[in-house]
Amino acid sequence: MKTKEKKATDLRKEFSDLPLDRKFATLADLEVITATEAIDKFADLSISFGKKLFESIFPDCESADQQKPKSATE
Repeated sequence: MKTKEKKATDLRKEFSDLPLDRKFATLADLEVITATEAIDKFADLSISFGKKLFESIFPDCESADQQKPKSATE
């Protein structure tokens, strides 16, 4: 058995041994983790899309990460 398969089997066994209230709590935790990852991915994609859209509309503008910081005396 491969390592990933063994881990999955062990995890299933451990989960099945939990009392019902702990199963619900564990599932809720996993849902929060999954939702957070999905929101982060969506935010990253939105930012990337917005940057590409902005650059296609205003090709001559420098993006904020390309601009040199101005000193306080300028």
